[in-house]
Amino acid sequence: MIKKEGRGFRIPRKAAAGILANHKVSCEMIEREEGKRAGVILPWPKKKTRWMAGTCEICMEHMDVITNHHAQLHGYKNADALIEAGKVRFD
Repeated sequence: MIKKEGRGFRIPRKAAAGILANHKVSCEMIEREEGKRAGVILPWPKKKTRWMAGTCEICMEHMDVITNHHAQLHGYKNADALIEAGKVRFD
């Protein structure tokens, strides 16, 4: 029987031992399968967006993110317009 004690619950030792044994078996299964699994390789995005690092071709300033403010300094409406004009070289 589970008894409420303070903030948590107190469970019998047999139940705790069963939970621990089940946990160990699960962990061993995961660790054994880990070597068999292939690594996840995400495709490189084809469409260039303002959220990618790049260098402005106009002023040669490198930025982690192409900002709308920077695009407006060069007379473009937004960062996407600057990218479409080909004025950003991506890393």
